Amino acid sequence: AGQEEMPALTEEQFDELQEEIRSIERALRASESTASEEAIERQLDASVEGLFPAISDHNLDHYISAIRNQIRGISVDASVTQETAIRSARSAGEASRGEADGPTEIPVVIRVAVSDWQPPAGVIVNARLGTFVSARVSSNALPSLEQDPNVIAVEASRDAATEELHTSVPFVGGDTLHRPPIDERGDAALVGVIDGGIDVLHDAFTSDSGETRILAVWNQRDRGGPTPRELDAEHFQPDYGSVYTSTDIDAMRDQVRPTPSALRDPGGHGTHVASIAAGRGVGSCPEGMAPAAGIIVVIPNMVEAQGDPPSIGYSVSHLDALHFLKAVAGGGNAILDSARPLAINVSQGMNAGAHDGLSMLESVFDTATGKGRDPGCVIVKSAGNERGHGGHARVRAAPGGVVDVTWTSSGFRFQDYIEAWYDAADDLSFTLSDPAGNVSPEASPSSPEVTAALGGNVCKLTLTEHHRDNGDNRLALTILPQPDAIQTGTWTLSVIGTTVRSREGWVDVWVERDRARAVTFNPQEPNVTISIPGTADTVITVGACGSAEPVRLAPFSSFGRTRKDGPKPDICAPGIDIAAAEAGGADHE
Repeated sequence: AGQEEMPALTEEQFDELQEEIRSIERALRASESTASEEAIERQLDASVEGLFPAISDHNLDHYISAIRNQIRGISVDASVTQETAIRSARSAGEASRGEADGPTEIPVVIRVAVSDWQPPAGVIVNARLGTFVSARVSSNALPSLEQDPNVIAVEASRDAATEELHTSVPFVGGDTLHRPPIDERGDAALVGVIDGGIDVLHDAFTSDSGETRILAVWNQRDRGGPTPRELDAEHFQPDYGSVYTSTDIDAMRDQVRPTPSALRDPGGHGTHVASIAAGRGVGSCPEGMAPAAGIIVVIPNMVEAQGDPPSIGYSVSHLDALHFLKAVAGGGNAILDSARPLAINVSQGMNAGAHDGLSMLESVFDTATGKGRDPGCVIVKSAGNERGHGGHARVRAAPGGVVDVTWTSSGFRFQDYIEAWYDAADDLSFTLSDPAGNVSPEASPSSPEVTAALGGNVCKLTLTEHHRDNGDNRLALTILPQPDAIQTGTWTLSVIGTTVRSREGWVDVWVERDRARAVTFNPQEPNVTISIPGTADTVITVGACGSAEPVRLAPFSSFGRTRKDGPKPDICAPGIDIAAAEAGGADHE
């Protein structure tokens, strides 16, 4: 279970936010030169919310990213087959070029046929995991990828996720491991954390002698360097962000050098998670599972800061993070002398995807562990906090009939993205109705791409048969507030059963969510709500329960199984009222 609220913005973040809103206003007015003042003001109304420091920084990041994506016309439809993906990426590149001269760089994950694939000109490789490559691709280079016979699929990186996950030492027997005769405290192992940050000054992350156990923090959002490649080009590929080593961190603790605000973890979530996994007991802060382990933290850049290239996004940032963590754990590099076993904690998840373990993002996580066969590497992911939030619906297609999927839409936002997955044996068509009763043209196998103006919104329905990931069919639905805000009220996706050959005829529908959760399916289906990549085969997925006897599953914890009936979550651990280190306060709390 993730923290439901984030701390208030700092004064520095508040000032930065105000400048962000000003830049957004300038961009909106430049891009909407023919729009009325009233229409522009409607799009700016929600910016007032951002001027209040009480808004969480994570929600704010997604909010600003969504605004920028709308200004540029970038679609979030990112999990597509090669032909459609490249066409979408090309469109995004053309739309986002704006006034800039020359080609635009687009962050992507590429699935290739051979592990020694060589990129064409204009493709800058960040990292590789087996046959998966994260890269920045010039819009001019997209045709080269399209023509490359060794390129299986290209996926534009996804937007930000939401945070999750806690655990408890006594409940899982960790305290028994710490005592003789086992006396195992993790001093010969590593804990990798992919999260929003870590408070490097907190005493929970020091050794008994007072030196930091944080071997490195790679802040992908920082532009100061050194980048991983600059630090050690032989072992690390990504060439962005800044790596802070244990030497740097000890200098911060000794007040020899200043501590960047990101390394005090303003959001607090990463510090909380790292403390549960590897915190030393100090003051009122309890001991974590591996209180003597070395710690490596990656702060993912899932949204862009002002002046950055296009958002690196969830999939690219996490592929690069996994590459970095595994490379460090392998030893013989600038951060670690000899190899150590590595446990990686991931506390952020996504909803878009088939939830069957076969998407490109899920495959990246399975590849990182060699499908569970690589010795000394394991990935742990929270099941998610999706139960009760109405993010999943399931209906049974009717042969020769129509069934409806309905949802309630509320609140101002800049994009709704919904995916519907169903068996490839079924021939289905779809129409979308807005709250005012306007109906889109039918998206069908013979007419797979439909764009409709419903009320004041642009709605795009894209049907992909025999999807590259799993061979099933997928409808991707995007609703954009152009020119008006997304309509509140009840929306309806009608599922037309032309031919239903599969045994059950299930159609599973998920909405990509953020903290606002402005879309709620009616009725909702609580099963199959594990967030991606917790649905990956070899990721250890942890549900949240209480620690009192008899054990009860937490009411918010996501349910399995996977869409293909795989057994998830794998285990449960306490996720309610967990005490752990607090970022930014006294260094023993």
